Amino acid sequence: MRLNRLFFLSIAVLHLTGATAGQTPDLYDESTLRTLEISFQDPKWFTALSKSYPSATYFKADLKVDGFTYRDVGVRFRGNTSYRAAEKKKPIKISMDAFVPGQKLYGYRTLNLNNCAFDPSFVREVLFFHIYRHYCVAPRANYVKLKVNGDNYGVYANVQQINKDLGKAWFKDNDGNRYRAEPIPNVSRNGSALIWLGSNPVDYYPYYEIKSENTPNPWVDLLNLCEVLNNKPLGTLESDLPKVLSMDSALWMLAINNALVNPDSYINYVCHNYYLYNDLHHGRFRLLPWDVDHSFSSKHLENWKMDPNTQLTNPKRPLISRVFQIPRWRAAYKTRIRIVLDEFIRWEVLGPMIAKYQALIDAEVKADPVKVHSYEDFKNIVTRNLKNFSGLKPFIETRRQYLLSRNSIGNPRPVITDVVSTPDEPTSKDKVWVTARVTGSAAVDRVFLNHRTRGAFLRTEMFDDGLHHDGGAGDGIFGGQIPPQAPAAEVEYHIEATLVASAGGGLSFHPLATEMAPLRYWVRPPPSLVLNEFLAVNDRGIRDERGEREDWIEVTNPTDHILPASGLYLTDDVKAPTKWQIPPGYSLQPGQTLLVWADGETQEGPLHASFKLNGGGETLALFAQDGKTLLDRIDFGPQSADVSTGRLQAEPGLWMTFPSPTPWAPNAPGTGGSLAFNAPDPSLNTAVLTAHGRAAPGARVRFEVTRAPATAVCVLALSAAPFQHDFGPAGMLLILPLNMELRLALTNAEGKAVFHHLVGCSPHSVWTDYFAQCFVSDGVKGVFSNAIQMRRFP
Repeated sequence: MRLNRLFFLSIAVLHLTGATAGQTPDLYDESTLRTLEISFQDPKWFTALSKSYPSATYFKADLKVDGFTYRDVGVRFRGNTSYRAAEKKKPIKISMDAFVPGQKLYGYRTLNLNNCAFDPSFVREVLFFHIYRHYCVAPRANYVKLKVNGDNYGVYANVQQINKDLGKAWFKDNDGNRYRAEPIPNVSRNGSALIWLGSNPVDYYPYYEIKSENTPNPWVDLLNLCEVLNNKPLGTLESDLPKVLSMDSALWMLAINNALVNPDSYINYVCHNYYLYNDLHHGRFRLLPWDVDHSFSSKHLENWKMDPNTQLTNPKRPLISRVFQIPRWRAAYKTRIRIVLDEFIRWEVLGPMIAKYQALIDAEVKADPVKVHSYEDFKNIVTRNLKNFSGLKPFIETRRQYLLSRNSIGNPRPVITDVVSTPDEPTSKDKVWVTARVTGSAAVDRVFLNHRTRGAFLRTEMFDDGLHHDGGAGDGIFGGQIPPQAPAAEVEYHIEATLVASAGGGLSFHPLATEMAPLRYWVRPPPSLVLNEFLAVNDRGIRDERGEREDWIEVTNPTDHILPASGLYLTDDVKAPTKWQIPPGYSLQPGQTLLVWADGETQEGPLHASFKLNGGGETLALFAQDGKTLLDRIDFGPQSADVSTGRLQAEPGLWMTFPSPTPWAPNAPGTGGSLAFNAPDPSLNTAVLTAHGRAAPGARVRFEVTRAPATAVCVLALSAAPFQHDFGPAGMLLILPLNMELRLALTNAEGKAVFHHLVGCSPHSVWTDYFAQCFVSDGVKGVFSNAIQMRRFP
């Protein structure tokens, strides 16, 4: 669909007024070179940070970014060999919340500024993570220019910290423990390689640094992983290990480190530079890469010959020596190398990417007064080897030829296409049949369907025999079955196939990023009640039976059937789902609501919950009668007094705020009436829009804007549906930017404007409900108003 002229006009106005078009600026946008300006009060800051380097102590400083100053951030030097390799251009870590709790820069708490001491090209780290993220979870990275106390410190690679911010972006639950595999200097080089060190956690302390402790016994899971990997019999390892470790993440880490020759990793003489994250949702560890500045054979000109089988016989690298004794995993590892080879290790692919990165930072690298390497090296290393560093193009071309010469890597692989699952919207009673076309230059051996809802993938075989919903026998279409799953379950699946052994047994899978981006379907949930609206700060609103103004929660029935409310649970803590149960005797007709007082005073009546709502923000959840099945949930932030938060009946997936709450009623206007709603954070939309009049055919409705910029252009938009899109400083767009109609007016000196709308004129004559919102621009800044939903009178 195409956006009409109003949406484009709104975007244009946002640009003209200097407001940010789009969401919060992306700190890791690879096409943006942002300047960070650090200011220390101490002019001898460099000496102070150098002395505190061993203790990793943060010093206070102010950080200016995009014209805004963040006070009292924490700054320290970081790194190991990269720290020692630079005289002045030291790598730096910035902690936004070291001294100011909750402070973030565009959503991130920690910044790692790397000096590229082992990479004159400046591209290796950013490029490596870019490639890695196509297949598996990895930090983001881009470039920044750094100034300290007004002095230019040139370009740094800006690498995302592996912390809860990263976990929130990638995982369904980011509360799992994180461990950095990094041995203390001068202890065993193998201790961080997931070897078995015994059952005493103390023996693991020198090799793994816990970055979070969110479980009572944070070492138990790590020790269990090491025990399974090292001590389970090979005959059961293929079924045992996936229960505690994501093999997808492990095989991708090993394959990409090898393919892109990143020796300073798990495959190094000293095993380090990776993280383990305990994914609580799936109950398994995931491995993530870290410190990849030695990738693309950075310092070693002959590393392009790194064997895919390196460390294969080393018992101190069990993730290789044990895992690769399983033929399927060894084949899957080499398939991953081949995928990276086909998609990225080609100069026609990487050459333009490298050129784009270097063009972005070229002028700043040249002007950098403290750079570790010369500007000439920055330019020359792209196409030729230097004395101590491998050139990028020579490496890419020779590495590609070397890998293709290895039969196990260059063998043909099957091709998987046309994957279909039926039915499209299964119920909890339906089997789901998955079919796929599998072809190859040689005969296909076996095809498998892997699926899960949580935990490890379950593996079942697919057949081309005409008996598995696969069409005719021998037609290249394979079919397999996923058994019925629980209501509302999200089912992930992927397919793998192999060619016959005489063709080398080449293996393929689809999708390529099997676990990070699998194919999915959702099981249709059963009809259920949902949360409808709540008020967490009731200063002037409705009163309970005793005349007291209390917090309240509203539940509604969005279905076409009568549903029981009795026995359902409401809670403000999902870890305690049975906090308060709706008593017997309550059921809801379609569209009906039930209001519960959240006052912690159960003695005052049957619909008084045992907990209160926190106006500062928390979780509100509704559980089924079994006390386990989550029916609905909202995580909310700080609430305004007498402003409720609820679903729009016109679009139940959207949570909005209502300046005039609607207890005991659906969140929709009555016949001929209107409903004002705002962003989930009502402070985002500062202009106020009100509607006056009755929406009857031929009648006029007067829209009035107040609290807008004075003598400004005011745009009234009318739409058929609600919407949400964050425009940063301008506020939130709350109506769908399609089929809009435009009205223009000027605000007066008091920031007011009036619009008259004739109801029933095209295109609104076919709309039952229509939605209105204003955007106001004074030429310097632009702001959105709240929105209005109006219902036509028949």
